[in-house]
Amino acid sequence: MDLSHEDHSYRRKSQKLKEVIEKKALSRSAIYRKMEAGEFPVSVSLGDRAVAWVESEIDGRTVGYTYSVMNI
Repeated sequence: MDLSHEDHSYRRKSQKLKEVIEKKALSRSAIYRKMEAGEFPVSVSLGDRAVAWVESEIDGRTVGYTYSVMNI
């Protein structure tokens, strides 16, 4: 099987905080406040000091998605 031309379109694209702030015209504190209230997608940790959001969730393309704060 030749994997050199493997289709990676299934991979989710992510957006970092700066990109989300620009795209949604919201401040950092407004994003986190809305996230806490369940009105904005939950971020995904990329490490100790970095988070990102799934692009399709930020763009509102995820059908039937309910925002919720995940308790891990």
